[in-house]
Amino acid sequence: LLICCLLAAKAHLQAQPNLDQSPFHLRADSLRAAGQIDSAFNWLDTEKTKLERQNRLQSADYVTVLFAIGKQYFNYGKLDQATPILRHALDLHRQIAPADLANQAVLLYALADCYEFSPERNKAIPLYENALELNLIVFGDNTRQAARGYYEMAIIHTLVGNYETATDNGLKAVRCLKNAGLSHEADYSGYHQVLGWIHHEEGDLHTALYYYHLALPMLLERLGAQDETAKCLSTIGEAYAKTGDIPKALEYQLAAANMFEQISGPKNRYLPNCLGYLGATYIYANQPDKALEYLRRAGNLVNPTAPPGPFLSIQFSKASPVFWMVYIWL
Repeated sequence: LLICCLLAAKAHLQAQPNLDQSPFHLRADSLRAAGQIDSAFNWLDTEKTKLERQNRLQSADYVTVLFAIGKQYFNYGKLDQATPILRHALDLHRQIAPADLANQAVLLYALADCYEFSPERNKAIPLYENALELNLIVFGDNTRQAARGYYEMAIIHTLVGNYETATDNGLKAVRCLKNAGLSHEADYSGYHQVLGWIHHEEGDLHTALYYYHLALPMLLERLGAQDETAKCLSTIGEAYAKTGDIPKALEYQLAAANMFEQISGPKNRYLPNCLGYLGATYIYANQPDKALEYLRRAGNLVNPTAPPGPFLSIQFSKASPVFWMVYIWL
C-alpha cells in the first residue's frame, strides 16, 4: 500500500504543469525572441496586476507570473531585480503547493542561477543541492532530470574551485544519461565537454583534451555545424595553446572561426571572442601581422564604429585572457 501511495504521489507530481512551459513564460519568451523586450515586460506586468486586483496573490497563477518576470530579468542580467522576485515565488510556491516538488525544483534552479552569476556565488550551492534532491525524489536517479541536477552541481563547484566535487558530479551526469539510454542526445556530449572544462580550469590540460576529444565527434554527429560544436573546437584550440602546441591550437581555432561564420555569418555572437583567441595564439606563434589582423577583426565585430588604435581594447572584458594582448597589439 505504501509503495502504491508513493507511486501515485510521484505520478501526480510529474503531472503538474512545468513552470518553464507556462503560457506566461512561453509568451514572454516569444516576445523577447522577436525583439519586443518592452512588450514582454509590459504584458507580464499587466497580467500580474490583474491577479493582484483579483486578490489572487496566493494562487498558482501568481507564482507562475512571478517566475516568468524573474526569468526575464535574469535573461537581461538584472540580477538585483530577478533574485527577490524568484525568492518570493519560491517561498509562495512552498506555502501553497508543498507537494509539487517538481516545480519547486524549477524555482530552486532559477534562484540558484541568479546567485551563480552574482558575487554571492556560494549561496547557489545549497539551492542546487536541494533541487537535485527533489528531482531524485520525483523522477529517480537514472533520468534526464537527475543528470541535469548533477550537471548544475558540476558547474557551480567548478566556479568555486571545488574541482574534485565538480568532477564527481560531472561523471554522475554522464552515468545518468547512459543508464537511461539517452547517450544519443546532445546533452551526453555536452556533459563530456563540461568534464573537459572542469579539468581545464583545474590546469590538467591533458585530461581536459581527452574529454573534449570525446565530446567533439558526438557533437559533430548529433548537432553538426552548430554553435555548441564550434565552441568545442575553439576550446580545444585554447587548451592546445596552453600546452604550447601552437600548430594544433591554430588548426582548431581556425576551424571554430570558420564554423561560427558558416552558421550565422559575421554577426555570430561567439565569433569576436573566437577571433580574439586566434589573434592571441598568433602572438605566441610569433606572427604579429596575423595577430593584428584577427584582433582587429574581433574588435570591429564588437563595435564597427570604434576608431583604430588602443580604444578597441575596451570592447573586450578585462577578465578575458586576450584583453591585454588586444591592448598591446592594436
